[in-house]
Amino acid sequence: MIKYVITLVVAAIVATGAFLAFKTSPSVQNPADDLAIFNKTKLPEKPWLEVIKPKVFKKSADKKQNIELKTGDELDAGDNLEVDHNGLGAVHFPDGSVLRVDSDTKFIINDARFETDQEKVFTKITLLGGRIWSKILALTTADSIWEVKTTNAVATVRGTAFGFAFVQGQSRILGSENTTTVKIIDPKTGELVKDAEVKLTADKFIEIRDEDIKKIIADPKLAQAKDAPAEILNLEWVKRYKAQDKEYNQKLDDLKRSSGLEDRELRDLFRENIYKEFEKSIKLEKPEDKNKLENNQPQNQPSKTPEKNNAISTKAAPAPLVVPVVPQKLEIITKISLEKVIEGDQIKFQAMATFKNGDTRDLTAEVIWQVIGPIGSISKAGVFEAKLNDSVAEFGEGSGAIVATWKNKNGGEEILGRTSIFKVNAKIEPAGPQEG
Repeated sequence: MIKYVITLVVAAIVATGAFLAFKTSPSVQNPADDLAIFNKTKLPEKPWLEVIKPKVFKKSADKKQNIELKTGDELDAGDNLEVDHNGLGAVHFPDGSVLRVDSDTKFIINDARFETDQEKVFTKITLLGGRIWSKILALTTADSIWEVKTTNAVATVRGTAFGFAFVQGQSRILGSENTTTVKIIDPKTGELVKDAEVKLTADKFIEIRDEDIKKIIADPKLAQAKDAPAEILNLEWVKRYKAQDKEYNQKLDDLKRSSGLEDRELRDLFRENIYKEFEKSIKLEKPEDKNKLENNQPQNQPSKTPEKNNAISTKAAPAPLVVPVVPQKLEIITKISLEKVIEGDQIKFQAMATFKNGDTRDLTAEVIWQVIGPIGSISKAGVFEAKLNDSVAEFGEGSGAIVATWKNKNGGEEILGRTSIFKVNAKIEPAGPQEG
C-alpha cells in the first residue's frame, strides 16, 4: 500500500513536470488541483459496520435467527439490526456520515443510497427502541434525505448532528448542531399530524409520548422545543457522542487546513481518509481482541456497575486500557508556508503521529524521509533544502512533495504521511548595473 501511494505521488509529479516541459509560458497552478491524484481509493457503495463493543446482530431473512456481525461487514437496505445490552456500534455511510448506535438498541436501515456523481444522499432509519446518534457530513442537494423515525415522530436534517431515544413509546430528540426538524406522527394512522412541526437547535429537545398525540392533534402548538436540562446533557451516551462529533469536526478542519481544499474536493478526500482509517481498524482491532482487552483490565481498577438503560440514561463500561503502538495518522507539518518556496530555502518538517487514544508523538527522527519530484533534498532530521533539478531548472519552477514512512519494527505495519504537492521557484538574482 505504501509503495502504491508513493507511486501515485511520483505519477503526479511526473505529470506536472511533463506539463511544465511543454507549456510555452509559466503559469501558477493551484496545489489543491494536484491533490486529486491521491483520491483513487475505491470506496464501498454500501454502509459498513464498526463493532465498538460486542455484540451486534442482524436478523436473518426469515427473522428467526440473529446473525452476529463483525467489524467490516457491509449492510443493506432492509437490514434489521440489534446491539445487545453490553454492545456499542457505528454504521459508516458511503457519504462520510455516521450513525452511532448505543447499547440495547434495535433499528432498521430502510434506505442507504449515495449517488457519488451528484453527492445525493438517501438515508432512512427506523428506530424500534434504544438510542442512536446521527452525524451527517453534508447534504448538498435539495432532494437529499437523512431521516430517523419512530412510531410517533420523525426527524429530518440538512446536515447536522442530533440524538434520538425511543423507549416504551416515548420519543426524545436532542438537537446538537445546526437545525433538526421534528414532525409528529399519529401512531394509529401513521400519518403526519398537520402543523405539528418543531425546529431543534443545539441543546434543545422535545419529548413525544403516544398519550400526548390526541392533544397535539387538537392543538399542534403544544409540540414545542425546550431547553435540555443538565440531567439530559450530562447523560453518558450524550456526552460520549458529542465528544466523538467534536473529534470528527476537528479531523475535517485539520484536513481543510492542511490540504487547502474546500467543498466537494474536501469531502471526497475526507471520505477517503475515513475509509482508510477504517480499513486499518479492521486489521488491527478484531472484535474478539477487544473482548480480551476488556477481560484483562488491571486489577487495581475499581469495577463499575452499569446503570439501568432507559430513555434518558445509559452508561458505557470503562474504556479498556490500550497501549498506543501503531499510529492512526501521520501528519507532515511545518511552520513555513509552502505557497512561495524559493531555491535555497531551508524548511524544517516534522512527522507528528496521532494514536487511537488521542496521544500524539513526534516521529521525525524515526521515519524515512523522501522528496518526490525534482525540487531538492531532505535530511534524516526532516530539514528540506529547496533546489531545482537540472531537468526543470530552465523552466524556472518544479513541483513535488515530501513523504515520510514510519514502520513498526515489531509488527511490520507501515503508515505514510505526505505534504500536499507544492512548487519550488528559481531564485531570481538581482540584475547588475547596466553599461552605457
